Amino acid sequence: LACRLSALAYDRKKSVFILVEGDEAAKSIDSMLWEVPENRFLPHVISDQQTEPKNLIRIGTKLPEDAHYLLINLTNRKVALRGLIDRLFEIASPSDRDAALERYQHYKQLNCIMQVHKLSI
Repeated sequence: LACRLSALAYDRKKSVFILVEGDEAAKSIDSMLWEVPENRFLPHVISDQQTEPKNLIRIGTKLPEDAHYLLINLTNRKVALRGLIDRLFEIASPSDRDAALERYQHYKQLNCIMQVHKLSI
């Protein structure tokens, strides 16, 4: 799902940052971006730092501070929302329900406009 969201954003010329928990998760997403969507390559890099070109998809463990971007949070961390994040996607599985609910409450307290989508993949 994160790869498909990245492809949609990339096609709209949006900068994407995929926040992951550690190096193994970053490598896993890196591998998936070579395969999903099928028959397509999405330019990406594992880096917490600013990179060129700006519309490159970045994967990292710390939020960058360089530009506006669409954030896909694949961690159980609550993200400190700053003006640099244009849009935030949280992907939660049923096994992460409690952590996802905590993050939801956190963003609700910050008066974020939220949409919840239940997906069956």
